[in-house]
Amino acid sequence: VEKNKSIENTTLAKVGDAVLDSLELVTIDDVIGPSSEKGDSCIESNNKVIVENAPSLRRFEEEVDRWVSELNQDLESGNDDDEGILLKYAWGIDCEWKPGPDCGGKSPVSTLQLGTREKAFLIDLQTICRDQDSFYTEKALEDQLNQILLKLFRDTNIPLVGYGVLQDLGKLAASFPHLECFLEFTSVLDLQSISSVVYNTK
Repeated sequence: VEKNKSIENTTLAKVGDAVLDSLELVTIDDVIGPSSEKGDSCIESNNKVIVENAPSLRRFEEEVDRWVSELNQDLESGNDDDEGILLKYAWGIDCEWKPGPDCGGKSPVSTLQLGTREKAFLIDLQTICRDQDSFYTEKALEDQLNQILLKLFRDTNIPLVGYGVLQDLGKLAASFPHLECFLEFTSVLDLQSISSVVYNTK
């Protein structure tokens, strides 16, 4: 029985690999649409920004700083309603990594997606960050991203909202253990947990 299961699993893995190989390659341009600026500039189109170089990191930092500043102004003026803060200042978060027969267990996170009500940022972690086995990436970009994300992830007043987000946060920490920004998150809402309570499901 165990031998048959092993053969069956191997066959399924081969079929899965064949299906993946047969899929059409989708590029970032396909997803984000035509952009007005490329090359060394920030690739931005329709309120979507690809973060992969110094100019796009600056654009991302400007947005984070703006949201933190506006939030602090609201809090100082006495507007500290939790529901209002959540609706106005929450950032959506999601991660993607290469799939595989082990559910991508050995693949590091490739993209980190962060978005506000106004703008979405697709952060190319494979370009900006060094994984444990590679030291080819310019460390200055990685350090800059680390500092920007620390501002966002450590702010107790800015909620990070995602679906099944705890798996994503764990995967980020495992993929880039040398980056401080992925080791501590202070305000996270998992919509999967909330929906299980609301809809009385497992």
